[in-house]
Amino acid sequence: MTHPSCCVGRPDDGSAVPGGSPKPTIDVIIVNFRSEALIRACVGSLYRYPPETCTVRRIFIVDNSSDMSEALLGAEVEILRPGRNLGFGAACNLAAQHSTADLLLFLNPDAEVLDGTLDGALAALGEAAAPGNPAASSPKATVGIVGVQLVDACGRVQRTCSRFPRPATLLGQVLGLHLLLPGRFGPFMTDWDHSETRSVDQVMGAVMLTRRSTFLDLGGFDPRFFLYYEDMDLCLRTTAGGQEVLYAADVQARHIGQGSSRTAVALRLHQFLRSRVLFTRKHFGVIPAVALAIASATVEPVLRLAQAAARRESPGPVVLGFLGFWRDLPTLFWSRNGTP
Repeated sequence: MTHPSCCVGRPDDGSAVPGGSPKPTIDVIIVNFRSEALIRACVGSLYRYPPETCTVRRIFIVDNSSDMSEALLGAEVEILRPGRNLGFGAACNLAAQHSTADLLLFLNPDAEVLDGTLDGALAALGEAAAPGNPAASSPKATVGIVGVQLVDACGRVQRTCSRFPRPATLLGQVLGLHLLLPGRFGPFMTDWDHSETRSVDQVMGAVMLTRRSTFLDLGGFDPRFFLYYEDMDLCLRTTAGGQEVLYAADVQARHIGQGSSRTAVALRLHQFLRSRVLFTRKHFGVIPAVALAIASATVEPVLRLAQAAARRESPGPVVLGFLGFWRDLPTLFWSRNGTP
């Protein structure tokens, strides 16, 4: 394991943001699963665009696939090796437990910060003024989570914010209605062009900034969500606690999409199906979750296999994904005590 010896981009000299207050500190948390090449580009972007109004103290990489090399990453990077695949949420929780910074930035391996990403996100959270404009930021104690505008490799804005789903919405997705009516049943707010800063139900966890105190007070990510819905659940608990989830349209980061999971299609499908039922069980109760589980186990595999055939894709990942989901069904209605 490497240990940090300095701060990203410049030494930690204790300097202050405009107005004379000390710079807040940030720890960056990245989860690795067969994505070393992407992580190198991701970490490289943090070195290329160091922030002015905060200090990046450490970059934690939680190595879920036990294949991350320490070479060429830099002394600021600390690799945590749990020895097994914890899933995304539990891996982030592990890194957060090692952090001592004021703020946490959750960053997907397939995401890269751009010029001003960290400063802009910090200003949106109300923790610092925008560089060159000390009056641009006022205290926003009610903002608990900030997400930024994500663009693809060509600079096109990705519509990634979501509304909290209802059981009928989730059931519509099982039946494929999101393909016909994406604005009504789709997971993302495709009816909004994401061109303005506003409060939303959920921002994507690919680039998500929060105070460490807020994250710990909420209990972190619910580890029952091995992959998917953990960011939705965290945002829901944030707003339920009286804090705002803010989408900052004037702050950008680059996002490829499915960078880590594209190498494990069957696992991704399995965990998506599982987390969707768990989310329904947690927030809407047993009866909607049972209905969703039945539809997911019977109707959805037929629809997904037909879709794979129409695209001339191998049915193997679909079959393996549903085999894993069917195997997990008996355990999906058991709730552990002490989870968020």
